[in-house]
Amino acid sequence: MVAFINGLFFLLFFAALVLNHNDPDPQVWMPLYGTAALFCVLYYKRKRVPIWLGGLFAIGCAVGSVYHALEVDTSRSLFGQEYFNESAGLLLCALWVGTLVRKTLKARQFMFITS
Repeated sequence: MVAFINGLFFLLFFAALVLNHNDPDPQVWMPLYGTAALFCVLYYKRKRVPIWLGGLFAIGCAVGSVYHALEVDTSRSLFGQEYFNESAGLLLCALWVGTLVRKTLKARQFMFITS
């Protein structure tokens, strides 16, 4: 099941990477979504991701998501606001890469217990 969901997230992050080329600040969002897609590929190929790098990326995305969420104008509809969209994208990156790091840690712990 994780492999299927990971594939869906890879497609989502790759689509975001491609679609952000015409964003006002693609130099920020294309590498971000590309990195998230790369973590999906690493997990698919090796069933693990670099823990410190993935953790740092997930924490950075979570902090960025909170920062952008504070910039949202709540007097208007949330959907379509750039800060809301950016905050949601960062939150998805943080949650999924964080999940992959957690799965890697659990697999590593199991490896140490059984050996």
